[in-house]
Amino acid sequence: MKTTRADVGVYVCTAANPLGTASSTCSVSLARLPGPPGAPEIPQKYKNTALVLWKAADTPGPCTYTLEYQREGDGRWTVLGSGITDCFFNATELMEGSLSFRLACRNKAGLGPYSRNSGPILIEGNPPAQRETEPSPPATISPVPVYAAKGMSAAISPPAPTLTPPAPSHSSSSSFPTAVTTVLAKSTVTPAPAPKGGPVPAKPGVTQVPAPKGGPVPAKPGVTLAPAPKGGRVPAKPGVTLAPAPMGGPVPAKPSLCPAPAPKGGPCPSPSLSPARPGPSVTPSRLSPTAKLPDGSGTGLRHGIPQKPYTFMEEKARGRFGVVRECKENSTGKVFMAKIVHYEGENKQAVLQEYEVLKALHHDKVMCLHEAYVTPRYLVLISENCRGKEILYSLIDRFRYSEDDVVCYVQQMLQGLEYLHGRHIVHLDVKPDNVMVTFLNVVKLVDFGSAHFYNPTVPRSLAQRAGTHEYMSPEMMTGDPIGPPADIWGLGVLTYIMLSGRSPFLAPDPDETETRIKSAHFDLTKCYPNASQNAAHFIKRVLCMFPASRPTVRECVANPWLQDNYLMKLRRQTLTFTTTRLKEFLVHHQRRRSDTLTRHRVLLRTYSATPPAPSPPPTQ
Repeated sequence: MKTTRADVGVYVCTAANPLGTASSTCSVSLARLPGPPGAPEIPQKYKNTALVLWKAADTPGPCTYTLEYQREGDGRWTVLGSGITDCFFNATELMEGSLSFRLACRNKAGLGPYSRNSGPILIEGNPPAQRETEPSPPATISPVPVYAAKGMSAAISPPAPTLTPPAPSHSSSSSFPTAVTTVLAKSTVTPAPAPKGGPVPAKPGVTQVPAPKGGPVPAKPGVTLAPAPKGGRVPAKPGVTLAPAPMGGPVPAKPSLCPAPAPKGGPCPSPSLSPARPGPSVTPSRLSPTAKLPDGSGTGLRHGIPQKPYTFMEEKARGRFGVVRECKENSTGKVFMAKIVHYEGENKQAVLQEYEVLKALHHDKVMCLHEAYVTPRYLVLISENCRGKEILYSLIDRFRYSEDDVVCYVQQMLQGLEYLHGRHIVHLDVKPDNVMVTFLNVVKLVDFGSAHFYNPTVPRSLAQRAGTHEYMSPEMMTGDPIGPPADIWGLGVLTYIMLSGRSPFLAPDPDETETRIKSAHFDLTKCYPNASQNAAHFIKRVLCMFPASRPTVRECVANPWLQDNYLMKLRRQTLTFTTTRLKEFLVHHQRRRSDTLTRHRVLLRTYSATPPAPSPPPTQ
């Protein structure tokens, strides 16, 4: 089939039968050779290894690079690497001499023109081979300790202290574990006579005391051991001299190298390997959503007036269903954020769904619930005060931001989503408004008004649509069963916005927006020109039309674009973008957002923080 420029466009294929119809779309675009990439630069070099960087070529689609080098005085160009998807390459085992580099970009249309040559760099040769064959100095052998013969006394000069322990004795009659110790022999070693009816020492040369009746003989006679108490246990590690434990008291399981004598009437304290210390049981505080109320209920939902324990201050934000106000706890003076949601009798259970989700969450990447109150008209959720800004406003505070800044935020969002999905919870409204960045650059997922519990075995569809229209996944649009892939889709939309300053599916007509979402039709060429190929591949994977084909959270974490190895991080830090397009996007985004805000006026009666003084009793 021969095509021309007039055939460029989007094609829809529809199949129909008496049971229904099915359609799919494809796009035909004009292929052209890519432009030349930037001249290679070599910022770092060490011996026969060099790091080569370059600017991306001007091409509308995905492409790869071919890197070549030329030695001075040699007219031939040698291919150093091909099929390179990134804009950097770590060249190793380069030949000695003065080398220059060039590269070209390849896409579906073919190989484009070569770039300008890099400046020559001098590559050092490998170290001489003689160094590898130098003989190593002879190993020193520690002297073997000499023991006196049986029944004789011998004067032995004390050997120098050495870290090489004597060989352990493997006696079949022993049940002790071996202990590694350093033994310093005394000047005169006199073997002790064997007790009547007792076993003969396995190694003459040290003084041993008779073992208790019925007890095994120590397998490692490296030190002097005191007799064990009657009915007591023999120490598990006979590596040091231990004092006898009190009658009936337990022997420490792990003695220290210099144990102190055991106190009378009590066991010898053993060192702990864990930083956790035993202590009294901790009672849940009010900071824990699972704290029990005085009446014994464990839900933590208080039926009362929140204005008495809290002082409500100015309004901070307004959403589609609720109002966020700052409040101060009167008893502690701490500042929290209160989300106030108005409800009617028929939608009370739907409103309480957000509380049921929040009370089960406690993670540093997720907004934490402090308390919850329900009144005849409102649900008041008292949550931690996430001091900071929304994620896009945090980016436009800078003149430029790098691709590494975007990766840092994506990694933290994945940590929060992994925590939610591990508890069978889906957020279903991942968008710029619901991702806060604190002043410590920590990401927090907020606003769980659309969140739901899901069954991983039997996924179900939602009774009604949840979330924001332009951030919904295709299965949410079509009413199919939902699960964690819906949150991965929202993460992909937000990543696309941060790397382009554009919304991937937004159209002037809402129906056209829905059509684009259902077909997963978006344009990667709208991303910033210097965005990396790895970033484009990541977006293409997460914005897949089929939920089963989208990566899980763990697969996203393992994506090459999100790795923190030295070369990848260095490359991401060199790719920077201006905030001009992102500021323009936020102007239109704020206008669309204001059209969907709730118009409800929250009326909360103000109460005094201190109770009034009791009136005096009446006089008769």
